[in-house]
Amino acid sequence: MSLPVLISGTGPAALLFAQKLLHSSPRISFHLYERDLSLVHRKQGYRFTVSGKGVRACRNVLSPEHFELLRDTAGYNEVDLVAKRIDAHTGEWIPSLGFTHKRPAEEEEEPLPIDRTLMRQVLFRGLEEYTTFGKEVVGYDHDSDSPGTVVVRFADGSTVHGALLVGADGAYSRVGAQLNSSSSPRTRLLDTEMRMIFGKTPFSPELYAALPEGEDAEILQGVTFVADPSPRQSPLFFMMHAMRFSHREKATAIDPHIGACIPRDYLYWALALRSDEPDVQGIDWLAMDASSAGDFAEKITKEWVHPLRAIVTHRDPVQTTPLLSAVTPLPLTPFEGPGQMVTLIGDAAHAMPPTSAMGVTTALRDAEVLGTALAEYGVSQRALEVYEAQMRVYATEAIEASINGGKKVVGMRDMQDLKPIQVGH
Repeated sequence: MSLPVLISGTGPAALLFAQKLLHSSPRISFHLYERDLSLVHRKQGYRFTVSGKGVRACRNVLSPEHFELLRDTAGYNEVDLVAKRIDAHTGEWIPSLGFTHKRPAEEEEEPLPIDRTLMRQVLFRGLEEYTTFGKEVVGYDHDSDSPGTVVVRFADGSTVHGALLVGADGAYSRVGAQLNSSSSPRTRLLDTEMRMIFGKTPFSPELYAALPEGEDAEILQGVTFVADPSPRQSPLFFMMHAMRFSHREKATAIDPHIGACIPRDYLYWALALRSDEPDVQGIDWLAMDASSAGDFAEKITKEWVHPLRAIVTHRDPVQTTPLLSAVTPLPLTPFEGPGQMVTLIGDAAHAMPPTSAMGVTTALRDAEVLGTALAEYGVSQRALEVYEAQMRVYATEAIEASINGGKKVVGMRDMQDLKPIQVGH
């Protein structure tokens, strides 16, 4: 019996990749390992938008019913929507920046604004028996008695043998740190200097009572950017997006368990500042928890008009997430260790700031491209070469777009001026 593909992590890319292997013909055996005790062990305030090519990857991999369930758990997607802009100190509406959510061309997929936790639950369907929780991958070795075999090591001291190890364990990947462990530039992430807070504020009677227009308030509709006129060295970024789950009944009809997991409608918000701002100085962003992240957001918005402050003060306290935004240096070079049956997908392969909303889309493309290569060439070096060559092209484009977005959002510096963060910090 052939050894399985071993996957470290259960983020969206890891799960879509596993779905690709599950439905490959002939079947490619695999197993997922996740350090957390369950998919919902840690609450996360992330909401992201999966754009055209990421949606297409999901459609190509999942069964029609499974894909429809994914679509039905996404938020309501308004098209031809012009994002609004409001003054933080006066509460007056001001001219927008011209950002418009255009209706996709007929051949393009409709973007999906989706809750990260919910997306993982949807993609996990059918993978239960192939997943072990509470197992943290800390490194790997090669079996000298069996060339091509990877021996994965876990934090509890146990090991498992596999034909291929896929690191899908995030920007601070333990697998990636070892794979690129020499003096290569890929051993380090760069600090974009963006410090971010993501939050969710549930639609509730308490929130409506804090808004002059109640549940009909304009800031609870579509996308709103907040302009803070306070003098700063670099811009403050704050945006809000109403997440309304309009297909609950359809999703529940397909899968009652998933339907029950859909959260109540909420206002997603994201705040970003550059690290050289006085308010950010001296804060260890990597050690920040949900409570301190919420306190920071309240501090930054304390001079805002009451309705805007209410968005932060009525947040879900356990779903407020800090992010020290990092980026993988360009150019993307081949992974080290030719001949090793180890590769990376998602943020482990190409971390990028969320300022172009391309991170999850790029990661989902990885899942499809790698899975397709393995199905065509078998679990082989050739499959890894094909995947990695394609990935470097589209991931480079995504990183460049993210950097340009960061410059517009918070005045991000050029990549050559950014300082490194040691992977595994």
